[in-house]
Amino acid sequence: MYVYANSACGKVTVYLLFMTVLDISGNNWWIGAKEINNQWQWISPQYPPYAISHTYWYQNEPNNEQGIEDCMEMYPMAHRFRWNDARCDQTKAYICETSFSDDIFG
Repeated sequence: MYVYANSACGKVTVYLLFMTVLDISGNNWWIGAKEINNQWQWISPQYPPYAISHTYWYQNEPNNEQGIEDCMEMYPMAHRFRWNDARCDQTKAYICETSFSDDIFG
């Protein structure tokens, strides 16, 4: 779940990945963006939310299927790391980001 991933990162004072990164596992990954008031925004406790200025959505995305897809995931390399809107209650891999080069994988 997105909330779990974000909380797990916060427990060690790091944050969900803010931008796209290389994925070699073939998994979809949570990344640090959500739809808030019909606008996609990068979310980080380190910064105030701000609107995403460029997009890298997968074809026909975001589609807000069933009106409940408000969290952003990144597809694996096979889909060129494109973004998708997903239900926030799904369990996915995630990457925490720090202000240093130390990343934590979940």
